[in-house]
Amino acid sequence: MQTEKSRSLLFDVARAFSALYIVGFHHVLDYSPWLRSHVDFVWNEAAKAGCLAFFFFCSSYLASSRFEIHSWADALHFYRRRFLRIFPLYLLALINFSRPLSLTLLSAIGLNNFLPGIEGRNIPTLWFVSQMLVLYAIYPVLRRLKRYPIILVATCTAIELALWFGAKRYGWDHRLWWYFPMYAGGILLSDWTETRLLTASSFLASMFLALCIMRNILYWPIVLAVSGCGFVLALSGILSLIPRVAFVARPLAYASMNAYLFHKKEYHRLLLAFDAIFGHDARNGGAFLLWMYLVCVPAAFVLGWYIQRIYDRWVSAKFR
Repeated sequence: MQTEKSRSLLFDVARAFSALYIVGFHHVLDYSPWLRSHVDFVWNEAAKAGCLAFFFFCSSYLASSRFEIHSWADALHFYRRRFLRIFPLYLLALINFSRPLSLTLLSAIGLNNFLPGIEGRNIPTLWFVSQMLVLYAIYPVLRRLKRYPIILVATCTAIELALWFGAKRYGWDHRLWWYFPMYAGGILLSDWTETRLLTASSFLASMFLALCIMRNILYWPIVLAVSGCGFVLALSGILSLIPRVAFVARPLAYASMNAYLFHKKEYHRLLLAFDAIFGHDARNGGAFLLWMYLVCVPAAFVLGWYIQRIYDRWVSAKFR
């Protein structure tokens, strides 16, 4: 059963900020040795983890706020909505990545994360969506248990221990147990108002900054995920106060999923154009960063926006 909830400026700003950081900064480091050499490793890894943790939390928090599960019909409605929202575009991105067929097929249903020894060899970038598919699969059960908080916490704890053991014993992707608590937390806290979330996030943001300054935050992945998500929410709460920020944040948030899904290949094609114009050696100069931030990053979000727009119109026409 779907319940109405007005569009959240806080979450739009946080989505826009997180997507810009991942797509427009963290992944740009893969192409710019000069920029990478001038970025602090701890701060960058911590910020990246915080942004990813936010996306896991955001997905379950908003879903749990809007979709109550009382019956199999409700569960099937949720699966249908998530399938239409995610799967066709994700499958297109998988095909676009041109990975081995076996990994592509397993990634399409999330089983890639449970391959023995997949740790460190999982599909780049799209691993995130493959893990979201796993979490969507168990969402109706977890949401149904929300009315029994003690049972929900016990169930999530058992799942977390199983994911941790699988990573340690069989080499499953460790990010499953790193970020599952954030997804579970989104369901558990979905009754919280944004004001209450921001109050808690202020404390978590302070913890995040303190641990980054102390330089030992990367040793505690779950603490990093929780405090990093709090930092993203707290910062987004401040940014939300800027006049007309919605004018910028909402289109970026709308484009964020497809910018994330397709930006790697888009960057590759645009960098081939850069090499043809300026030469490959020019990637070490300032012109390269100008190319990335005036051409590549805007192109990724513009393309993401148009893909989402076209896809939404197609879904509306086919499945209204």
